[in-house]
Amino acid sequence: MKIHRIYIHNFNCFVNFEFKVEGKSPLLIIGKNGTGKSTLLDALIIFQGIARGLVDVKQAFGFPPPLLAASAGLARFELEFIEQEVFYSYGFAVEPASDGKSYCVREESLLVGGRPVFVRKQAEVVTLKNGESSPAFNLDQNLFALPIIQTSFLDDPIAIARRAIADMFVLQPIPQLIKSDANEASAIMVKNCETFSSWLLHLLSSWPAAYVEIDRYLKTVFPDFRALVTVGSQAQSIGRHYVVQFEKEGVPLPLLISKLSNGEKCQLIAAAIMAVNAVSGGTVCVWDEPTNYLALNEVGQMMTALCSSFRKKGQLIVTAHSDEAILRFTDESTYVFSRKTHLDPVLPPVTLADLRERKLLTGDLATALRLGDVDYER
Repeated sequence: MKIHRIYIHNFNCFVNFEFKVEGKSPLLIIGKNGTGKSTLLDALIIFQGIARGLVDVKQAFGFPPPLLAASAGLARFELEFIEQEVFYSYGFAVEPASDGKSYCVREESLLVGGRPVFVRKQAEVVTLKNGESSPAFNLDQNLFALPIIQTSFLDDPIAIARRAIADMFVLQPIPQLIKSDANEASAIMVKNCETFSSWLLHLLSSWPAAYVEIDRYLKTVFPDFRALVTVGSQAQSIGRHYVVQFEKEGVPLPLLISKLSNGEKCQLIAAAIMAVNAVSGGTVCVWDEPTNYLALNEVGQMMTALCSSFRKKGQLIVTAHSDEAILRFTDESTYVFSRKTHLDPVLPPVTLADLRERKLLTGDLATALRLGDVDYER
């Protein structure tokens, strides 16, 4: 899968916001705090939650509803992507429910190759195959249709769309929450990476070759790294846990993943993400500030490795504030988010190349970043 376009209207700081990604990878988003970088991830999490089975609007959006306070109108979300060389477009529109405590679905649709697969208007849902529509059925407007419509085959367009969106990695790690226990494998890695160990167990069970990729990267960042193993078992009272084994001059030091530093945990996440991208057909990873917990001399190494991994396949979209991270991307693949004030919506994203062409950015980028001159509010 590769994201082509994201459209968001009336969601937090986004009003009529269009981000044409067009499959670029690696891609960087920069901007001052409060310009919508993390909000973009929140929107992708909503898409992902629906695809993973959150049928209820309130579950997908949370409470209180995160629409613009100044708007009581329709909120619209559209995600366009390429999967298996076919163009998919999934979108929906929601509006405040009469009780003011949630939303109800006004519209929802999935198009594949430009042709509708299902179309929804309020409660009525119509599915289509080969241009012919099936009898319409009604669905509670508090529920999304995408996770509910039944499919009989894995290659059904609706099933493919669900898997593609569900399998994205949308990450904003909180390393302190990562535990070592791996008693049950989980195919889901949540945004804060709290389920990392369970997801890692699933990854290595499904793709044993991924371990080679993890091992290769960790040995470049930790010279004393020896192995990543599980200890214990579900039958034992302590359960099963992931341990990172270090060694110096024959002296071993096993550490539970939970005992690693925050930066070391982020390096482990990066190793695993690059591994799944390498052994699969390519994955989408949207990561909010991947170098946030790293030492300055580690930033460049991680970003170079991530960019290299996702340059040939998959798609990497990251946000960053660090000069060292930002300088790893070209002007053409670096997008700037900006807004005039907190009461104004986010402006249309532009690349650094666009800013240079318009003479809004001149000279050294690192200096401009430190001075806060990388914007286009004027």
